[in-house]
Amino acid sequence: MNLLFVALYMYPDYSGGAEIFNYFLANWSKPRFKMKILTVKAKGAKSDEDAITLNCTKIIPNFISIPLKISHYIFKLRKEIDVIYVSYAFGHCFYWLPYVFAKVFLGIPYIVTSHDGSLRSWAPEPLYKAFFRLASSVIAVSEPMRQEYAKRLNRQIELIYPVVPFQKCFQSPQELKTQNGFISVDMILLCVGDMNSIKRPDVLLEAFMALPSDFVLTKNLHLIFAGEGPLCELMQSKITGVAWRQRVHFLGVIPHEKISMYFKMADIYIHPSQFEGTSLALMEAMFNGLPIIANNTPGIRAMIDDKITGILFEGGAVDLKEKIIALASDETLRRSLGICAENNFLKRFSTFEIASQYFDIIERFQERR
Repeated sequence: MNLLFVALYMYPDYSGGAEIFNYFLANWSKPRFKMKILTVKAKGAKSDEDAITLNCTKIIPNFISIPLKISHYIFKLRKEIDVIYVSYAFGHCFYWLPYVFAKVFLGIPYIVTSHDGSLRSWAPEPLYKAFFRLASSVIAVSEPMRQEYAKRLNRQIELIYPVVPFQKCFQSPQELKTQNGFISVDMILLCVGDMNSIKRPDVLLEAFMALPSDFVLTKNLHLIFAGEGPLCELMQSKITGVAWRQRVHFLGVIPHEKISMYFKMADIYIHPSQFEGTSLALMEAMFNGLPIIANNTPGIRAMIDDKITGILFEGGAVDLKEKIIALASDETLRRSLGICAENNFLKRFSTFEIASQYFDIIERFQERR
């Protein structure tokens, strides 16, 4: 079966949950389908023999040049395509017009997976609705997203969680702390994700720096951010004083295959994001049995039961600070939440089932030629 796999951004060129999932889904699909990949490659990135690069010059805006390139390749490959798979994230409506063109004028069906946890309104709404309604299948990555899309589109929306293979690190947390410049009794707070206004790492930094200094010293607290983005430099500038600079650590992007070490080393995982579909970072924290503090938003509530598999805070730095104090002070609660979080992951998420669900949907389409 001939599959055209379109994901504008993919790991390892770009980091983020959707990008990592796109990477794994593409690689799971390669042995099963005859496929081509359309994607944007990072500058200097190694080429994939199965990938067609969509990189464009700065002369023409991406929201014009990229859809034109996608349309060109769809038309060029039209006799070789049985179905198109599209990874959707919120973007200019022009990005999604090539698939409407493929369906209406070329008769090529397409499948869409939405990773847009923000659930922002669509404008112009008719173009987005045409894109989703003409899709042969629409997949949401969280239950709140599935419900919202079903309401907007008045059609069936399938739910498939974006699970990827996670790795266990078998060194002890104490060994890892020592190897990474900490001491074995340090308590590590970890936050993994892009440093932007949606993920809100600045709220976590504000909460951490509002902790009483004697509490930070007594509990040997350290805060690690693994990720990069537009807020990183601003956040670093807000850390005043040598003592705080020694407690807050910015590691940049950690490759997926190495991040397990930091989850194993951490004592508490904190997820302050404002919007989520189904967060890979949260799933990996659950997989590693970490106690979790996360923002009380629909996508996160669908993953975490408050006070059972994690603790939810109410949006701002003040409540987050109180939740950090409570969890850092209670070893028994940390252990209980971590065990329940890991059990929750094992019950709900399976990479084998995820891949099988996608293959079943794709294989509904018989060869068109």
